[in-house]
Amino acid sequence: MAARKSLVGAAKVPNAKEAFIKEVPKKKPEVETKMLNTRVPKDLIKKVKIYCAEHETTVQEFITQTIEEKLNR
Repeated sequence: MAARKSLVGAAKVPNAKEAFIKEVPKKKPEVETKMLNTRVPKDLIKKVKIYCAEHETTVQEFITQTIEEKLNR
């Protein structure tokens, strides 16, 4: 059996799955909301979830802000 290297003290780098699981504090919406269902490519959803986890925001906040920015150009 091969010897295993000790990882004691090594910095833990979150993987994509851990980024998805990261809890972001829930905020009550300031305005009335409505559910929107749409189909989006899997790889794009993955990128959005990772971005949101890294920037400590929710997917809902990200999508809302992105739509507002696009419409206000």
